[in-house]
Amino acid sequence: MSVRLLPVAFLLLALAIPASAQASFTGLYVQSFDDIGGAPNAELPEGWRVQTLPGIRALGDFADASTTTDAHGGNLFGQSAPTGAINFGSGPEATATERAIGFASNGDIGTGLLYFHFRVDVFGSFDEIWYAKSEETYRGGQDEAESQTEAFYSYDGSTWYALFGQGRTSGGDRDGYEDAPAAGGSSGAGRVDLPTPLQQGDELYLAFRYSAAPGWSTAQVPAEAFDDFVIGTSFSSLRHIFVGRGERVFGDVPVGETAGPLTVDYNPVGYSGEDPVVEITGPAAADFSVELNAPFNRAEVFFTPSEPGLREASLRFRIGSMVSREVALRGGSGEPAGEIVASVERVGDDAPIPAGGGRYRYRVLADIDGPDAREVDFWSDLLFPDGRVVELREPETVTLTPGETRSVAASRLIRAQWPTGTYTQRFYWGAYPDGAEAEASLSIEKVTGGEIDVAVERVGDDVPIPAEGGRYRYRVLASVDGPDARDVDFWSDLLLPDGSVVTLREPEAVTLAPGETWRVGASRLIRGAWPTGTYTQRFYLGAFPDGVEAQTSLTVEKAGGALAARAASIGETEGPNPFRDRTVVRFEEGSGGFVRAELFDTVGRRIRVLYEGAAPEGRPLVVTVDGSDLPAGVYIVRLIGESGVETRTVVRAR
Repeated sequence: MSVRLLPVAFLLLALAIPASAQASFTGLYVQSFDDIGGAPNAELPEGWRVQTLPGIRALGDFADASTTTDAHGGNLFGQSAPTGAINFGSGPEATATERAIGFASNGDIGTGLLYFHFRVDVFGSFDEIWYAKSEETYRGGQDEAESQTEAFYSYDGSTWYALFGQGRTSGGDRDGYEDAPAAGGSSGAGRVDLPTPLQQGDELYLAFRYSAAPGWSTAQVPAEAFDDFVIGTSFSSLRHIFVGRGERVFGDVPVGETAGPLTVDYNPVGYSGEDPVVEITGPAAADFSVELNAPFNRAEVFFTPSEPGLREASLRFRIGSMVSREVALRGGSGEPAGEIVASVERVGDDAPIPAGGGRYRYRVLADIDGPDAREVDFWSDLLFPDGRVVELREPETVTLTPGETRSVAASRLIRAQWPTGTYTQRFYWGAYPDGAEAEASLSIEKVTGGEIDVAVERVGDDVPIPAEGGRYRYRVLASVDGPDARDVDFWSDLLLPDGSVVTLREPEAVTLAPGETWRVGASRLIRGAWPTGTYTQRFYLGAFPDGVEAQTSLTVEKAGGALAARAASIGETEGPNPFRDRTVVRFEEGSGGFVRAELFDTVGRRIRVLYEGAAPEGRPLVVTVDGSDLPAGVYIVRLIGESGVETRTVVRAR
């Protein structure tokens, strides 16, 4: 990408950093984190640190932060992925070469901080520092949950001054992305107007904060990362020519014929209205030519070999005394290289993938039709029925030797929740990504499968459960309406009268055979301490957890008695509410019996049991709420008696 002035995204470029406690700053600093590798506990570049804190929108101390990440992540960074400071990769978590530093929060982590500490190592006086960065999402949050990113600066690493902040709304993709990060990331930029100018030898700290927005739980927000930092001084003193990374390689081109163009993006920062001078140097400089597309800051490179063999040169841009870094140019000419002959075959059963998902196995064969061995890239992708394309194999350099067939065998999973239809896995040999010389493909069908019928019946007396509790028995019957057997998951949950849901059966793999009825029988206990009302046990068949194909339910009534306890209005003898560390909730006297008091947050997660046992007769039940370890917010105290439920709201202040 090309570079523009604030506030758009900047060029992805990493500079070498001196080995010191802080980074060296000479007027321009760029960091993409691509050199840290894919390890879970990756060592950050000099001057960078990470820190996670429990509170929302908290600030910490640079001295207390870590120089390594807690875990790594990439494709399919789902709800069960690690939390903390994450070394994210754009692709497979351990092997992706494009990295970013981010955070995944949970109930114990409300804030992630990425710090940068640098020292001025150039003569001059700077009263302004500017920065730009990109932000990437590796897992969407819950529903429309909002997160916030903010920036701060400090002279000592502990006292911080605010710079910039913005909110982002979740996309709701809680299982991560097949091809991480999500498309359409954002960029942010800001400027530090320093009250005291920086001189040579002075130091400055920057902090980039990620947290849940007020009103949202830390477990609901997305997993996000920071990347592609550019930090500089005032624009009037910065003059630099950026160019796109990577060498430009042409394939084999006959002598005298022209290939191209391949493009090189450039951007002259600090210059106005000046086109650069193009300089091509090297032994084959005359074989390469460049045309400038000035409105788009793009150079188009053409290759016309003058003689056989490998032809190499270097390209750079100059404006006045400023020169960009060099871009390598390479091409070849001579006898045509041997042709690549490739094929793929399915191994084992050639049956369609059932609706519940499954694997297919394949073998890829490739050889070279020519006298010489060749080194080429080998990679693969998967074309979905809906037109999406997901890269499956990152490019791998392989050697094809005349007279030998190279064979690769593997398997691939088609998931139950993926759409039905034709999947095409494509294999490529050549120069990644656009120089494929040979291609082979394998098509796999995923079928809908026979429709599943399921029913449930209560066994024995169809009477309500008494107030003191009891069991009911049931039988589930399922069958498939089709010619083929179906492998599916079977699971169950219980909907309580107060709207809460309890998982009863974890997913179990079952096989439904044509012409046969699958049966399972069991019993379920409704406890006396549970609330009065209607209980609904729900049964599901399909692909756990979201691929439900058939479901049924059974309702059971629990009879009531005298209410064991009812809530009292808050009086001066109870509270305080709001409270700081502790408060007291008082429930008026009831008829005795077993009760349980529990503390919940506003999204329904139980935090702890406050009381469980016999309710006092003839006097109030007093429950103490210890919130000293809880973040500020609203909490629910729920009292469950033998025939009723009462709730009370308390607020913990900061």
